[in-house]
Amino acid sequence: MTGPRPDPEALRELNMPVLLLLAGSSRTHDTYEVAAKASALVSRAQVDVVPELGRRLTELLSP
Repeated sequence: MTGPRPDPEALRELNMPVLLLLAGSSRTHDTYEVAAKASALVSRAQVDVVPELGRRLTELLSP
């Protein structure tokens, strides 16, 4: 998904568990760069990359 990027300072202030699933085959962003930045900014983040998925990740997770 694309859109406005969250403010880094707001991400640093999160004090809750965060699960971030990233599609490894994304054409929109560098998945591993996003994973590294998220892990550095969000202290309680669990960041997982699903290598074989691209944009279908959101379709698979939708109810």
